Amino acid sequence: MMSYKEMILKCKKKESEAQSEKWNIPGAVFRQMSYPITYVLLQTRITPNQISFISLLCTIMGFVIMACAHGNVLIKLAGIIMFVLWNILDCVDGNIARSKALFSKSGDLWDAAAGYSALFLMYFAMSICADQSLNYYVLFLILGGLSGVFTLYPRLLMHFKFHGKTNQINNVNEYGIVKKIVFNIISPDAYVQFFMIVAVILRIEHLFTLAYFMVNGIVCISTCYKLLSEKTD
Repeated sequence: MMSYKEMILKCKKKESEAQSEKWNIPGAVFRQMSYPITYVLLQTRITPNQISFISLLCTIMGFVIMACAHGNVLIKLAGIIMFVLWNILDCVDGNIARSKALFSKSGDLWDAAAGYSALFLMYFAMSICADQSLNYYVLFLILGGLSGVFTLYPRLLMHFKFHGKTNQINNVNEYGIVKKIVFNIISPDAYVQFFMIVAVILRIEHLFTLAYFMVNGIVCISTCYKLLSEKTD
């Protein structure tokens, strides 16, 4: 049976990817939390795809819980915990895949399904909480929905443009300081959930929704402009 130390060595990311976690403290914490869970699950027959499916359910449950909170802070925090669990399981499925050498296109698809779901539902859930707190009718629902779209659209363009050319997608470590800060602010596996917790506790979900609407909008426009203006080989 594989030892805990051997498992960690197999699960560790490439050095270039690990370097980016120096800027992403929550991501590094999630990865460390994923190791003991991975080790336990490796003793079972559970597959990476099954973990990805469970993580997808976590994003949906997180959204439903927050949408039904109606101003209750503890219920909102319970919903955010489900998104945090998605983040941890997002590490676990990759850990199991590397440990057991189980890689497949369907695995990538399930992983993407859970990730894209989290990208949209986190912002939309926070906008629902903001709308419930301030009763601004549909204003914050629209801002939250658009914020989610802003995060997804450039990713769809990027995957289409660089399909099969992953080496052409920029590495986070190649970014300047400003880009690294912005990337970690908007990345779902970085500081988004931390800011969600702060916003819920302080009851400023409306400011969270407005801020991310603007930041995600600016990033979306600039990224799409760059993708569409560059020539494709």
